[in-house]
Amino acid sequence: MAFFRDNEPKVRGNTRLRAPQCESFEAVEQAIASGTPPFEFAVILPVGCGKTGCMMIEPFAFKARRTLIVAPNLGIAEQVLGNATASDARYFLGRTEVTDGVNIPEPAELRTGSGNKADLDAADIVVTNIQQLQGLDNKWLAQLPTDFFDLILVDEGHHGAADSWLKLRSHFAGASVIYYSATPMRSDGRAMPGERVYVFPVARAIREGYVKRIMAHQLNPTTLKYIEEGDEREQTLTLEEVISRGEESASFRRAVVQSKDSLDSIVNAALDALDSIRTKSNDERHKIIVSALNHRHCIQIVEAFRAKGRRADFVHSNESSDANAAVRRKLENHELDVIVQVRLLGEGFDHPYLSVACVCSVFSNLSPFVQFVGRIMRLVVSDDPAHPSNQGVVVYHAGGNIASQWSDFREFSEADKQFLDNLLPIQGVESRDWSGSEQKRVYDPLGDYGNLGSHVSAQGDVYAAELDLIDDRAAEELVEKLVSGGINKDEIESLFRKVSSRPETKQKRRQSKRQKLNDLAKSAARTILSDLNMPFEGLKLDKQFRGRSNYEVVIAQINTKISDATSHKERSQLSLEELEAIERDFPSILNEVCRELKEGDYA
Repeated sequence: MAFFRDNEPKVRGNTRLRAPQCESFEAVEQAIASGTPPFEFAVILPVGCGKTGCMMIEPFAFKARRTLIVAPNLGIAEQVLGNATASDARYFLGRTEVTDGVNIPEPAELRTGSGNKADLDAADIVVTNIQQLQGLDNKWLAQLPTDFFDLILVDEGHHGAADSWLKLRSHFAGASVIYYSATPMRSDGRAMPGERVYVFPVARAIREGYVKRIMAHQLNPTTLKYIEEGDEREQTLTLEEVISRGEESASFRRAVVQSKDSLDSIVNAALDALDSIRTKSNDERHKIIVSALNHRHCIQIVEAFRAKGRRADFVHSNESSDANAAVRRKLENHELDVIVQVRLLGEGFDHPYLSVACVCSVFSNLSPFVQFVGRIMRLVVSDDPAHPSNQGVVVYHAGGNIASQWSDFREFSEADKQFLDNLLPIQGVESRDWSGSEQKRVYDPLGDYGNLGSHVSAQGDVYAAELDLIDDRAAEELVEKLVSGGINKDEIESLFRKVSSRPETKQKRRQSKRQKLNDLAKSAARTILSDLNMPFEGLKLDKQFRGRSNYEVVIAQINTKISDATSHKERSQLSLEELEAIERDFPSILNEVCRELKEGDYA
């Protein structure tokens, strides 16, 4: 007996299902009726609209004998398996009454150390993640017949265009495939494969209360003073010139999100948005998520938020899994106001209280931008679209060249088919996505630690222009009135709100500098070891046989040099000025550490 072939689901008229679940099922049925197998379909659903439920019911449309569901990571695979397991409280077909509960599907997990061929033979649904099916010596693919699956469902299907999927797809060439994603594009601009049979627009998801209502706050400085690398002259740019320079120059975009004055305005605007949501919702659990350029930029941004008295931390692939897990626990326990990351909290990460997305990185095309904004789209309060907790804000600087991404996101949110069909990578920006290629870059461990070449030296007043994702007509009408001169002061202030300055206390600045110094030491230790081509956990540098790893030895050396530079004062007793002096001298400290490590002259 095959569960999906021999049971009739209750989909039409089922009020326990969401609209996109019913509609995508019907769209898939219609496409099957008018075509010839094997099929290759694409279904586009925003975050939080019931994608897992779609994967539970659409095998019925194919009358599938055995279905393989491929998730992009272990966390999503575990979630999908729970939805497919009748004994689990998440069991989708039972809680939505799609089936009568008498007959149930047999699920199995394909994962190293879990399950065997007999489990797979007995299964109606097999759940795995793509990592389990990759590699030259993959034992699973070798032992499964090419007709073992007649249906493959690919979660986060925008990865389906990647070369790494070709082996899986070619092995089960006779199987039909559905790719599911929140965006039809990969981060490199290639289109997601498959005939697009169903799209549930973001705008409709917002209106029907499946996701938060999203606004953008574009930060518009009245003037900006800028110094180009190699040129000591200070240029004063108008807002129009800031936007134009941001569209043309990668170094300018990076200067905007890294220089202290412009970064402070982004931080202040994000905090304005967060405090507004917290006040209106009377809920202090709402948080900010920030996209950063790289590891050191994470440290810089965290310092900026901490100096404002906020609880901030970061996760990054350069950090240990234990360190990242500890930060995520703090987030889940509501012990953070801000979490900073470089594309690490992506697909499958679900924390509804992320309500402000602060853009401090560069997005070279629409797909990664949509994925990042998706982190703040999940509802906090169900079935109440107007609830103050169900509002999200995206904050970006006019000089960061994000306006074009927001404009395309607005068009994408309306799901205009012609727009989707012609969607291409954004022109006029570097092809390299600085927010995603961090792990592939080689860093100079003795390189710059805060003294930028090109940098913003000052800004005039900064105003936040509020742009609605799904309905900007009211704002457009106000702009038209402003241009014609028929607008009063109250109306102007409702459209353009001055970003607060949020002065920092010396105590908070000192505390944030002290924490930053610890983060810089850890970051430098890792990059020094990478430069020396030494493993972090190795013992080669442990000359005194204390059982210390290479990483621990290098951190100890850096801390010893810092202690020497401060006359061995307790770090908690250092003044702000002393901490700033250490940060200025940090490159020379690292030079000395590297010299001693190479010469073996260290304790």
